[in-house]
Amino acid sequence: MRTPWLTAEWTEVIERVSRELGWQNRNWPNWLDWIKNASVLVDDPPMRKIVRRDLKDDPVVAAAVSRGAQYLVAYDRDLLSPEKPYRVACVTLRAFLSAFLRQP
Repeated sequence: MRTPWLTAEWTEVIERVSRELGWQNRNWPNWLDWIKNASVLVDDPPMRKIVRRDLKDDPVVAAAVSRGAQYLVAYDRDLLSPEKPYRVACVTLRAFLSAFLRQP
């Protein structure tokens, strides 16, 4: 699942990292097209303050909550915590895969 905000954020971050690091992989626009085609576009949810440390995380959490996600996979320390904000488990990819593989 992705929202217009998330799509714009992915594009901006990849463009910036590519420029700043002199990334030689010119295939990133195709990767963005692939992820756009592989995900479902949903409307941006109504916004409210959710994450205390980094306000740019609010649209990410709001999207997960509004769509009833069980997990939010991230490496962002502001999102990773032992709590489940709004019943969404914010976990690393390793923790998500471990939980997913344990399910019957």
